[in-house]
Amino acid sequence: MESIIAMIRKEFHQLRQDRKLLALSLIAPIVQITLLSYAARIDVKDVKIAIVDPDPTAYTLEVKRKFEASGLFRVVRVDSHDREAAHLLDAGLVRMVLVLPEDFSRNRLAGKTATVQLLVDGADGNTAGIAMGYAAGILGELGQTILTEKFNRSGQRLTLGQAEPRTRVWYNPELETMNFMVPGVLSLVLLIATTITTALSIVKEKENGNLEQLIVTPIKSWQIMLGKLLPYSITATIVVLVILVINHFLMQAPFRGNLLTMMLLVYVYLITTLGLGLLISSVSNNQQQAALTTVFMVFPPMVFFSGFIFPVENMPVVIQWISWVVPMKYFLIIIRGIFLKGVGLEVLWPEFLALFVFSVMLFSLAVLRFRKTMD
Repeated sequence: MESIIAMIRKEFHQLRQDRKLLALSLIAPIVQITLLSYAARIDVKDVKIAIVDPDPTAYTLEVKRKFEASGLFRVVRVDSHDREAAHLLDAGLVRMVLVLPEDFSRNRLAGKTATVQLLVDGADGNTAGIAMGYAAGILGELGQTILTEKFNRSGQRLTLGQAEPRTRVWYNPELETMNFMVPGVLSLVLLIATTITTALSIVKEKENGNLEQLIVTPIKSWQIMLGKLLPYSITATIVVLVILVINHFLMQAPFRGNLLTMMLLVYVYLITTLGLGLLISSVSNNQQQAALTTVFMVFPPMVFFSGFIFPVENMPVVIQWISWVVPMKYFLIIIRGIFLKGVGLEVLWPEFLALFVFSVMLFSLAVLRFRKTMD
């Protein structure tokens, strides 16, 4: 026990002396989650739209007011010809162009169908799809208004039955992307902070010749590993707690779960990330190799195949099979379930079991490889 404590003290002393590694362990994760949570948002708001109105009337101005009053669109320009508006679309200055025909007002007064054209910048398919849905809702409401006016002018009463949807959104009623991204970014930050710092720390010992000196001492290999890994577990715990405080006062994403349950599952995840760092250090001869291996071999599959950015359900079947062996996928389900839904192990036990199995397998492989390297 004294040997492990001495190793931990040595590691903390070395961490305090290495300002860059200390910043990478404590400061960088906090900055990353703050910036990424604000930047990584897919909310579609304030969509810039231009309107082509060759015959301005009270009816066409009503269309403009409806788009502006929705709070989702910002009418940046109204032109009389579609040539100017199309140029804005080509230049990327607007995302949508609403073209009103010259007979729009006449058709509406006559009770006829008033057809409009909607030109959409589809380069970003996700944004375009959401914006089209918003516009279709506004135009559909406008069509209902025109139909009602037609019946009123004819002296008839509109008695058609209607289905009135009453939607109730659970877990994220405001549909804020940040509420979904904060727990996801937390899992990514923990992966970065523990994996790369562990790998760099151990490889640095190799470069300096300190690891060989430790091997010839009476300290056993498992004591060396614990002494190396426990300090980064402690720093990761500090990072998680600080992030929770920042989230409470700054980002205000909901946290509905149990803190102790979350920390228990965080430590299971840390076994995986620390094992990754240990495994990378055992196959790397210098810090550059360790950093490149982490950045190009570990981070891409963790980010792209875990559901952090793209839903796994939307991926091809082969990629979905690959995602089954990505530990971060299971932790994302766990952390988002705790944050947003407030559920515990009674619901998340399948993901917990899968993450536990992966953590044990990966950490055991890293330990065996590390011992072989020392031998």
